[in-house]
Amino acid sequence: MLRLTKLDAAERHLSTAIRLFFHGGDAVSAHTLGFAAHEVLRRLMEHRGLGESMVKNSKLVPPAQMPRFCAILNSPANFFKHAERDPAAVLDFNPEDTVIWLLDAAWMHWRLANEFSSASEVLFIWFLAEDARQVAPEHFPDVFRKHNAIVCRLRELPTASERKQASLCLLRAADGAR
Repeated sequence: MLRLTKLDAAERHLSTAIRLFFHGGDAVSAHTLGFAAHEVLRRLMEHRGLGESMVKNSKLVPPAQMPRFCAILNSPANFFKHAERDPAAVLDFNPEDTVIWLLDAAWMHWRLANEFSSASEVLFIWFLAEDARQVAPEHFPDVFRKHNAIVCRLRELPTASERKQASLCLLRAADGAR
């Protein structure tokens, strides 16, 4: 028998989703697990008064548009989980959208646990390297400070595929170190 807290369960969902993402595993499963982790972590953040999801409470979205914004963001996860209202529906799903949930969930997990899981840390390293044009080091100072050399080396790799493969190697090394 396993004795788990909500935080433990969310971390397991999140770590598995991140591994699926880096391994090129099933995109629907990665999205569903990532979204499930996100929802639990978001509720824990609210319950503990630690703030809100950066995605679901984005200051970039006008308040009047937030319900529609969230409905669009939630639609793939709801499609994957439910069939009572639309059993014959078809979804055009972009697996790359999963990264939004994974990053936000990893950030919330860090806020709740006061540490990164190995999978979350590798995800942030990859993201800092992958989206260097959009993410400044000050957005994630602890990760960047600790892993600056790795981020810089990943940024030198010429393709997104190579950066993702190198991140998978980092994840495997982190798993081996546990």
